[in-house]
Amino acid sequence: MLTFEGQKFQGTQSITGKLTSLPFQQCQHGITTVDCQPSGPAGGMLVFVSGNLQLAGEQHALKFSQANVPFDANTAGQLLCVE
Repeated sequence: MLTFEGQKFQGTQSITGKLTSLPFQQCQHGITTVDCQPSGPAGGMLVFVSGNLQLAGEQHALKFSQANVPFDANTAGQLLCVE
């Protein structure tokens, strides 16, 4: 599932459709921070990333933050991302 500006997209086709419909072709990520914390009794982790996005043709960068909870490959390789 992808949550993007309050809208939820679930499944590969839906997520890919949303990402490919965005009104820009190029975007550079400038990562400022990466913080990792243990999470849950099964040895999981929480990864928080923040930084800047520079869109082609734009003078000012946009700020972004993303929280990821990667799951073990035994759980079908799922990845939870919250932006």
